[in-house]
Amino acid sequence: MEFKHRILLVDDEVIITTQIEEVLRAEGYRVVGIETSGQDAITAAQTLDPDIVVMDIMMPGKIDGIAAARKIMDEMGIPVLFLTAYADEKMLTRTKPLDPFGYVLKPVQEKQLIVAIELALYKKTMEDRLLETYQQLTEANQKLTQEIENHKKARQALQINHAKYRALVDNIPDIVYSLNRKGQIRTTNAGIWEHYGYRDIDIVGRDFTALIH
Repeated sequence: MEFKHRILLVDDEVIITTQIEEVLRAEGYRVVGIETSGQDAITAAQTLDPDIVVMDIMMPGKIDGIAAARKIMDEMGIPVLFLTAYADEKMLTRTKPLDPFGYVLKPVQEKQLIVAIELALYKKTMEDRLLETYQQLTEANQKLTQEIENHKKARQALQINHAKYRALVDNIPDIVYSLNRKGQIRTTNAGIWEHYGYRDIDIVGRDFTALIH
């Protein structure tokens, strides 16, 4: 049998976990583990790497469901769906900073549970895709920035070399000039002024025959 997703259940009430496990198995999900404390939930999440954790907020021990969810979500990137018998403002205030993947009120309703799980998994998929796209864009931006910097350095080096070349050519006592494919004068040196009295602006672009007397 091919399972839809792998789910870790966390609740200290055996009746609740048994009920949820039956519902999930009937819907084609695989329950990879059932834990009864926040610390055990953290350990199981690290070992089993489920697709999602369905966990009661009120858990016995030093680590409650909220503290366990924070560690599981932040350090393992696994979405957590909360089970709760309370939906008061105090509870929401504690869970809001976590940006949980959803809530299911007790007593658990089958359809509500399945819809909540699917929405949580969909949200996680979208977040992963957005993160991947962001990383790709960041890498592309870094690459583009590096290419721009390399181009800038190459241009600066070319300008320096051109200046050196120009200084070298201008110090040659003879006439030095270059032509384009049409036979027009493209560049000249200082010798053109000394021999003909032409400035660059006067001669560049003219036919080379202008230098033949």
